[in-house]
Amino acid sequence: MKFKKQSFNFWPPIFLILLSFIFFHKFFLYKLIPIPADITVGMYYPWLNSKWGNAVGVAIKNPLMSDIVSIIYQWRTTAINAIKSKVFPFWNPYYFLGMPLFANFQNSLINFTNLPFFLPIKTTTAWGLMIYLQLLFALVSAFIYLKTIKFKNPSALMGAIIFTFSLFNITWLEYGIHAYVASFLPLMLTAIEKKKFPLMSILIALQIYGGYPQYSIYSLILITFYFLILHSNKNHKKILNFFIYIILGLALAAPLLIPGLQLISRSIHSIDNTAQSSNSGFLPTENLFTAISPNFWGNPATNDYQAKGFYDNNAFYPGIFAIFAFFSLILSLPKDPKKSKLTKLFLFSIPIAFLLATSNPISIFLKNHLGLIFSKNGISTRIFVISNLAFSVLGAYLLENLFTNKFLNIIIPVFLIFFWQILLLSLSKFKPNLLLSTVAFKNTLYGLLFSLPIIFSILLINFFKNKGIKSFLLAITIIISTAELFYLGWKYLPFTPAKYLFPTTPSIEFVQKNVNNDRIATLSTIPENMWMPYGLKSPDGYDATVPLLNYEYLLLTQELKFPHSASRARKVTNINSSLFNSLSVKYLFHNKDYFFDVEEKNHSDFDTVFTEKKVEIIENKSSLSRARFTNNPIVVNSKNEMAKILTNQFDKNLVAFYSKNAPDNSKLENIKNCQPDISNILFISDKENSIELKTENNCPQILLLSDAYYPEWKAKIDQQSAQIYQANHAFRAVLVPPGTHTIKFYYFPKAFIIGLTIMLVSVFILLSKKTTPKTNNLANHSH
Repeated sequence: MKFKKQSFNFWPPIFLILLSFIFFHKFFLYKLIPIPADITVGMYYPWLNSKWGNAVGVAIKNPLMSDIVSIIYQWRTTAINAIKSKVFPFWNPYYFLGMPLFANFQNSLINFTNLPFFLPIKTTTAWGLMIYLQLLFALVSAFIYLKTIKFKNPSALMGAIIFTFSLFNITWLEYGIHAYVASFLPLMLTAIEKKKFPLMSILIALQIYGGYPQYSIYSLILITFYFLILHSNKNHKKILNFFIYIILGLALAAPLLIPGLQLISRSIHSIDNTAQSSNSGFLPTENLFTAISPNFWGNPATNDYQAKGFYDNNAFYPGIFAIFAFFSLILSLPKDPKKSKLTKLFLFSIPIAFLLATSNPISIFLKNHLGLIFSKNGISTRIFVISNLAFSVLGAYLLENLFTNKFLNIIIPVFLIFFWQILLLSLSKFKPNLLLSTVAFKNTLYGLLFSLPIIFSILLINFFKNKGIKSFLLAITIIISTAELFYLGWKYLPFTPAKYLFPTTPSIEFVQKNVNNDRIATLSTIPENMWMPYGLKSPDGYDATVPLLNYEYLLLTQELKFPHSASRARKVTNINSSLFNSLSVKYLFHNKDYFFDVEEKNHSDFDTVFTEKKVEIIENKSSLSRARFTNNPIVVNSKNEMAKILTNQFDKNLVAFYSKNAPDNSKLENIKNCQPDISNILFISDKENSIELKTENNCPQILLLSDAYYPEWKAKIDQQSAQIYQANHAFRAVLVPPGTHTIKFYYFPKAFIIGLTIMLVSVFILLSKKTTPKTNNLANHSH
């Protein structure tokens, strides 16, 4: 009997590991990496110059996931590589003239699944293990919570499968952020159930560090209602203690929260195009069809997606079993109020989530007036992080009650689901113009291949009373339900050969060897941020939190005016602009299929210095150095005046200051009146958080650094503090006296220090608490 007890205790975790292994078999057995690296080599030059071992080039499975190889991979690996080099990743110098890195929430640096990157293995393997660990983490966290609220092993496993492999979760898995952050929610509820409130505080902080603030906000909302409804007993002292622990959890995350919120306040947030429409980010009404036929409107992986918006933003399908559970349980609520509290909480959280995720007067009002909570400039469907957990709990509840013969209304749900599917089939077959989906009939029919056996199994389970037969049918139901979600996940997610992930090419190697401390522009070749893995810098970029100053200068260069709105991706292609050379772009990647639009007067400034099939490397001989001396200072009073000066009077010696932050007039006059004979600048080091220069000059001059001005940057001249001035709207400048000097710019943000102090105070308070608040546990509540 002892052996049987041990085997019973150990089979659930073994099953979870086996389940995750099967889903990830392409990684473990075929060494394919869970990242859409095919996008890089299959869509863009210079990688398109090679077929990478294929007869006709690289086929792309899912182009929708390009953000992973455009920004997510870069943020994560850049931050981790900095740590491995014993440098904290405060600053990202590689795009948009430089901007904070750690303050970007989605860097997800403090994330325990990053541990494989610190092992002596390839980065591609580490990435695969990281994503796998997040999948396993989701399974385990949901299973732990469901066991905590007294579900039996099969039911808890079913709920964990729904939570982890739902389309809402699985479509974001390879981003390495969303599924990980969502997995803390069931653990927070577990901490509440077990009255481990210090643990809840730690989990809140870890979730925030995970890198997706919207999920964290919705998680805080759910755990608050969960505690108030199920555990507070309307005891004011308990409620106060609960909120104190929430505040302590937020304080633990202060080193990220404070710099992160500061970055957002200085970013393009207020003029971001995404925020302009109050309807942006809502679930289109027609996408409600996907509640019963997830690929009703097609799928980007099969290149036939025909709905509004993006597939991943609108995906929420939890599987037909979970949909059935919702309809069944909403018709079969327990009569005892004490027994039905938890069930009601999760049942009604689903329609509430859909109400807030779709465009209606209530959701629009909340989005416009509570934008911080309901994401005015984000995606409203992120609230499905709550409904996803709710579906998993209801799925576990249904399986448990099917086995124990408790009363369930299953006839009406069967009718509803089949009626819905038959209606969709009929409309898509006989009225295709009404639905405007050419794949609806086919994909709904495919869905029936899973829904029919699942619903038939449920009917049989309810019919038979023999426990052996019931157990067999339950196992069949779990297997088919898992197969349905696996099929959808495998269909959507790419697994690609490691050799596709940012391989080098001759043109890239040439630029790496010759660019030194200057920048590149990629025009119609390498897309935004994909130069980062090669250690290259560019004024272009893609980031929702790009500082407004940076963006304004880039648009001034491109369009000769400051912007009234902004997009998160920006390339400067106006090589004829008077400001283009100020960006220190030494080399340009040019696709010969496109016209190189350079005016005749500037033609001699550009030479082709390297060719790789369709890609030319063009040298900009007039590019100005990132660090240079200037001696023509001007003081302006407004942004409009700054724009006119820069676009109409710009020359390499010009440096314009705003009057509110300008050097003394006497110092500027001394600079103007001295004619420099010696003006030498040498880069000693050029690192993420610091730059060191050696200078020699016979006159007082202004050293202009064409890196982004950001208030927390500091400077020292010969170990003595020196003031950094905002120059030419977006650059840094220091006044340099005559002589030979060592000048160092360094970045150690004050906001991080404040956050670190708050975190340490929170740690001290948590450690000093000898006991946790006593709460009356609803241990006897039924599911």
